[in-house]
Amino acid sequence: MDEKTVQGALRGATAPLTKNERKAAVKRFVADQTLDSAAVARGLGITHEYLLKLAWRERQRSKQTASPSADQEADAA
Repeated sequence: MDEKTVQGALRGATAPLTKNERKAAVKRFVADQTLDSAAVARGLGITHEYLLKLAWRERQRSKQTASPSADQEADAA
């Protein structure tokens, strides 16, 4: 994965991205609220609406990976 390519995409630079670079860019977008969503969408070559959908999916995935331990604790109680 090329870090400079991912950083460029987050700033809106259009360049071919690998699947892993695209995933990394979406994860960073979710983690950093200061990023401009329009620029990130442009850098990924997708619509703003689709970026928001990908971000929502990423948040759901991260909740699911964090919640099994919470579910186990609730079941134990």
